[in-house]
Amino acid sequence: MEALAVVAPSWLAGAVDVAEFTHRYGPRVDSWRMPSSQTKRDRLAQVFGQDALALCRAAWAPGAPGWIREIEAVQVLRQILVQNYYLRTDAKGREVIVKRAADDEGVPPGQLRLASPYDLDARWAAKGEDLFWMGYKIHLTESCDTPTEAEAEAEAEAEAEAEAEAEAEAGVRRAPNLITDVFTTDATVPDVKATAPVQRRLAERGLKPAEHYLDSGYPSAGLITAAAGQASAWSPCWGTARCPA
Repeated sequence: MEALAVVAPSWLAGAVDVAEFTHRYGPRVDSWRMPSSQTKRDRLAQVFGQDALALCRAAWAPGAPGWIREIEAVQVLRQILVQNYYLRTDAKGREVIVKRAADDEGVPPGQLRLASPYDLDARWAAKGEDLFWMGYKIHLTESCDTPTEAEAEAEAEAEAEAEAEAEAEAGVRRAPNLITDVFTTDATVPDVKATAPVQRRLAERGLKPAEHYLDSGYPSAGLITAAAGQASAWSPCWGTARCPA
C-alpha cells in the first residue's frame, strides 16, 4: 500500500478505505503484538486476507490503469495472497476467504513460498523440532591442521590452568585457521546439496584440501562414491563413528 500511496495516491483513495487501512497497517510491525488467543489470531489472518484481496481486485479491475499491476509490490502482494489464501463459498452462498493450512488445503513447497515481502529470496526452514528460522544458510569452510599426538593430549587437557599458563610463558602460538570458502543458499536447501558446489569452488581456487572434514548432513552415498580416489572426506555417518570417502 505504501508503494501505491507514493505513485498512485488518487487511485488508491478511490480503490480502498484508506483510513481503515492506515489504522490497521500504519503502526510499525514491532510496535504491537499478535493476539494471545488462537481464535483472535485466526480472525486477524482472515482480515489481512480480505484486505489483500480487496486491493488486488481493485488493481486487476477492468477500469484500473494497467501499470498499477506492473508495480513489483502489487505483484508480490498477489503472489503472497495466492500462496496463503483461497476462496470458497460458505453454507449461505457467500464468498469467503480462508487461510490455507498445510495439512488441508496445502501450501507451496518451502523453496517456492515467499517468506517476506521485503526479501523475496528469503525462505522459512526448520531443523528438528526446536530450530526454525527465516532467511538463508551459510556454509563455511576453514583450514585446519591435523594435531600431533602430543597436541591432541594437550587439547584434551586444555582446561588445566597450569598447562595453559606454561604454554603462554613458553610463547606457544598456533597458526589461525582461515576461512577458505563461504557458500550461501536459501534456507530450504539441504546441507548435502552444498557439498559438491563447495568442493568444486575450492578446487577452482586451488584450495582443494587433502582431507575434508564434514558435518553429518553433508555426505551421501553418491558423493562418497564420487570422491573415491580423490581427496579424503571424513564425516560422521548414521550407524558408524565416521565415514571415509
